[in-house]
Amino acid sequence: MEKPKNCTGPNIRRYREAAGLTRTALSRALREQGFIISPRRIKRMEEQNAKVYELDLVAFARLFHIRAGDLFDV
Repeated sequence: MEKPKNCTGPNIRRYREAAGLTRTALSRALREQGFIISPRRIKRMEEQNAKVYELDLVAFARLFHIRAGDLFDV
């Protein structure tokens, strides 16, 4: 098994599902806020197959009205 490329993917998925959003809907909502993250990239992030950059964390935190730190495993 490959080493995970991020530790925030499961939490991104949890917040997305709690918001009742599909990956496509999340991508559209992020785009409306000026952040471009494709549904495919969101899927790869959630599956921990893509890196999550600082700007990505800011985008998700703003959209979900949380602190970026809330996306990290504790």
